[in-house]
Amino acid sequence: MFQDLQAAWRQETELETQVEELTKQNREIEQEIEDLAPGGPGIEKRARQDLGWSKEGEIVIRIPDKK
Repeated sequence: MFQDLQAAWRQETELETQVEELTKQNREIEQEIEDLAPGGPGIEKRARQDLGWSKEGEIVIRIPDKK
């Protein structure tokens, strides 16, 4: 009986750890969604970094990655 209780405590601890990790992941995803929402700061950042877009009148200088 005591072994069953110890196993349940271990399982509870493992589940609590999983819940904490999933909660952290959810917060990160929610932040990314907010950033990518219309008018959010992530849209412009992604367009500039990933697509190389620029605003009118800007000069874009690309520095190649070191390999």
